[in-house]
Amino acid sequence: ADVESFTSAALNFIVVFLGAGMRVFSFGAILYSISVKLAIFLIFYAFFMTGAVTMIFGKRLAALNFVKRKCEADLRFALVRVRENAESIAMYNGGERELYGTRGLLKRMIENNKQVIWAMFGFEMFQNGTQYLTGLLPALLVAPQYLAGEVEFGKVKQAQDAFMMLRFSLFVIANRTDEFSSFATGLGRLDSLLKAINAGGEDADMTDEASRNTSAQDEEKDALLSSGGTEMKAA
Repeated sequence: ADVESFTSAALNFIVVFLGAGMRVFSFGAILYSISVKLAIFLIFYAFFMTGAVTMIFGKRLAALNFVKRKCEADLRFALVRVRENAESIAMYNGGERELYGTRGLLKRMIENNKQVIWAMFGFEMFQNGTQYLTGLLPALLVAPQYLAGEVEFGKVKQAQDAFMMLRFSLFVIANRTDEFSSFATGLGRLDSLLKAINAGGEDADMTDEASRNTSAQDEEKDALLSSGGTEMKAA
């Protein structure tokens, strides 16, 4: 499951980033031609909001998703173990103990899911609030130019549309914080698996090398004993 989600999420992120880059170049030129200050402000605003969302919600969601995967895996393992050892558990009257342990794992998973739901609720509220605020910023920043007669009213609407499209493109990381946190969790699990596989391969290589050295030493001893016995017979 982790490998499948990793490949699909990686492909999805590549497509999303390519589309965001194309929109940045196209609508960025339009916004820059209308108001240079607005274009520069949007760049700094996007970096600030992305960093804030990552620090406030990204790390917490990544940690919660990691615990979520672990709780789900522990519960699945416990249920499979009970199914495979049902006769032994019934013979030794271990049903209540297994039921208590399984309920504890289920309770941990439910509590973690509650924390994930509240974290996602806060993230969505934050996103909605900043989205409504962002809709007012272009009008406020371009209003002095409109009042001074430097731009027409249509340019204000055009600046708002270009600003919103650029915001959607530049906020691609902030808008997908939950997806990136899940992706980071799966990537960490795969990295741990690869390290365990490599460590097991190294241990197996060391064991094979040690057994080869032992076999070589045994052969040398047998050869020495054989040569010693031949010399004694000759004497």
